[in-house]
Amino acid sequence: MKELKILAILAAFTAVLYWGVETYAHKVFYPPVAPADFTFADLHPEAQTASEVDRERREVLAMIEQGDPAAGRIAVETNCAACHTISADGIEMMSDEQLIAANGLLPPDLSNISSLYDEVFLMAFLKDPAEASFITSHTMHQREALAEAKAKSPEDSERLINDHVRTVDGFNNRVAGFFNKMPGYAWLGDEELANMLAYFRTIAKPINEITPREITMNACARCHSVDYDNMALKADMDALEDYLGVRPPDLSTMILSHGGGYLTTFINDPQKHLLGTAMPRVGLNEAAQDRVVAYLEEVGDPNIEERNRLGIWFVGYFLLLTVLAYLWKKSEFKEIGK
Repeated sequence: MKELKILAILAAFTAVLYWGVETYAHKVFYPPVAPADFTFADLHPEAQTASEVDRERREVLAMIEQGDPAAGRIAVETNCAACHTISADGIEMMSDEQLIAANGLLPPDLSNISSLYDEVFLMAFLKDPAEASFITSHTMHQREALAEAKAKSPEDSERLINDHVRTVDGFNNRVAGFFNKMPGYAWLGDEELANMLAYFRTIAKPINEITPREITMNACARCHSVDYDNMALKADMDALEDYLGVRPPDLSTMILSHGGGYLTTFINDPQKHLLGTAMPRVGLNEAAQDRVVAYLEEVGDPNIEERNRLGIWFVGYFLLLTVLAYLWKKSEFKEIGK
């Protein structure tokens, strides 16, 4: 029985480490954040409740529904075609190589943006790209940081506030550098922007006809590579590093290092996890983002289901060995006792 007690102690100690200490350490290194918000509620600063956000979203979507696709196509050709391709409609003024040379990275093809990105986010992005992609760092996170600072001693409060201000200042400088290629089009007015988005609706494939790899390439490949699937970076790395201040990582094993839950929140709003990061909020809708995470799981951890199945057999195998070892020990010691 002594061996079984030792085994029980080891099992209990391991369980405490795995479900207690490791879980606590994970919360320290990756503090819980608010769930992914696919309503992009912060784009509606005047809305006080979820119902008001929903009402404003419906107003924007109704405006797009009533838009003029023909007029929108003209506006897109005039304002977007110099930097973007729209392959679904044969609009390609420059090759990928020429676009990378001109911009430092490859601006995404706009053929399927209506299916992949939240249209309310797109409306806000067209008006002010920096604001739509980074606004939460100036509002929600600023309030959170200052609230945390006030809860400490006066000396610590001052230190935290100063650290936060420096972070935001550095972040603002990167925003200005990163988005100098993509201008805002608020001057076109809501009606013209709605026409453009109405046009994009007419050419976009349904999302179920777009592969997860294609979605990932459109949303991520201008800053990231996926070496495990031969998805090359669509950018000049030196120019990209100048834009961002860092070299963006390859995404091949991102699912292993962070997990699907982290990526779901991070892609929806990177500032929640890394205040001041140069990673923009991409604006994918929920269905598209789920496909990106599924693609990264397939590429980075393709054998997870097989491994999980084998895990059960391994546990059973070790349990059987434990029983056999105990029976063998009991039998041998019985003989020794004689």
